[in-house]
Amino acid sequence: MSVTLDVDDEAISGLAADAEFAERPGLVPAPGTRRAAAFALDAAGWVVLSVPGIIGAMQLVGSSTSILVGDVAALPPGPIILLAVSHGLLVVFALVQLVLHGRRGLTLGKSALELRSVSVARVGAPGFRRVVLRALTLWASQLVLPVTGPAIMFASSSWDPQQRGRSWLDRIGGCYVVDVRRGLDPLAAASVAVQGGGAAAPSPAGPRWELVFDDGSRIIAAASGLLGRGPTPAPGEHVEQLVPLVDRSMRMSKTHATYGIDSGAFWLTDRGSKNGVTITLPDGATRTLAPRVPTPLRAGTRVRLGDRSFTLKWDTGMG
Repeated sequence: MSVTLDVDDEAISGLAADAEFAERPGLVPAPGTRRAAAFALDAAGWVVLSVPGIIGAMQLVGSSTSILVGDVAALPPGPIILLAVSHGLLVVFALVQLVLHGRRGLTLGKSALELRSVSVARVGAPGFRRVVLRALTLWASQLVLPVTGPAIMFASSSWDPQQRGRSWLDRIGGCYVVDVRRGLDPLAAASVAVQGGGAAAPSPAGPRWELVFDDGSRIIAAASGLLGRGPTPAPGEHVEQLVPLVDRSMRMSKTHATYGIDSGAFWLTDRGSKNGVTITLPDGATRTLAPRVPTPLRAGTRVRLGDRSFTLKWDTGMG
């Protein structure tokens, strides 16, 4: 398995970028109470995964009085296993948190509290390098001033000179934390970034199939296309349209489904995705598509892929 990391090499343009970002319509700054709750949930994850290691360390200390110095072979294996498991889980948790924060603007706490970190410069994911720098600063504050240091870092959002709730960590990370429960999610709103024909922009009048997504965005379907987190044609395959989608649940496959139009009829095929494709017909009936079997769909059908969905619409082009 390979993991591709987004390295943020784009310069942050200071207060000018901050001001431009803050004025974007639909963005709602994350409230301090939910930011604190998200941080508490992230911290709880660390504490829970540390428990086996703490228990193992206590057992080792308790047994050390009966073991001669240097007699490593006499150490009980149970506590050592607990320490190793705890450290392994903490490393995995740290990597997952960093990768998701850099690529999706998410951590365990932010996902649960419906908050998102968004790059000021790109209005997208913060970028892995920025998130790592932010994490190193937080850890350094803990080393210098245990407990107090991180508390000051997070409390610094209260004296943001621009009064936008940005902490010192946010500035180091070049990001804003926004509330996607009450406002726009910039990552999801920009999730339908069509590559190829059939863009969401106005097109010449005439009958056409449209895909209307759950975030309000829509595209005009080309004669063939792929849907997924990062759809990629198979070797030798030619499609006219690639539609990458942001899926918070991470249940969508990279190339989840393919669609096309034959003799005016729209069809959809599950590309063997892990979590399948579910459709809800206009009469309310729901079923899961058989993998790799083209299925004709009617106008008004709702299609779900992972945590995202779209409704198929037939536009006569009559206005």
